[in-house]
Amino acid sequence: MRDPDVEVRREIAILIRDAKTHPVELEPLLLRAMKDPDELVRTYAVSTLAAVEPRSEARLQSIVAAYRDRSELVRGQVVTSLGHAKKAAVSHTPLLISALQDRSPDVRQHAAEALGEIGSATPEVVIALTALFSDKVADVRREAADALTDLGPSAKSSVPALQSALATEKDPFAKNAIKRALAAMGEKVTW
Repeated sequence: MRDPDVEVRREIAILIRDAKTHPVELEPLLLRAMKDPDELVRTYAVSTLAAVEPRSEARLQSIVAAYRDRSELVRGQVVTSLGHAKKAAVSHTPLLISALQDRSPDVRQHAAEALGEIGSATPEVVIALTALFSDKVADVRREAADALTDLGPSAKSSVPALQSALATEKDPFAKNAIKRALAAMGEKVTW
């Protein structure tokens, strides 16, 4: 990972990422790769570090620290990795809530998905997800509704916001996602 050729570093990062197992002995190499000048190498390093077993809070902290990266690819991979960690990442929900306001729509979308995967329907999470119904990007609105669907009846407080969003949503995919969320809350929906 110290080769001066960025293509070589990328290939090494991809090979490590695509390996069937990710032993803990790779951790120092991955932590160093997370500081690489190339955003793809850093992104692959975050993704792979998240796959190292067994998961640890220290490793999750290293992943969370990468959210400060200037690259939206890296920030998107951070929030995606937290979502894949599921319940182990519950303590990092505040970061995901703040990521819902990231300047990148892809990061906002991945953060919403991660909150749904983690499955913690706190009032703060539900409020933050419903606030996304005013996002300019339809895919972000759709993912917010999908996350509420994942949270299910424990996010029932979102029903008024879902009903309001349904009345104004123009995008057919976002509209269907909102209907799925309402159905997951036990509401009657006309398809």
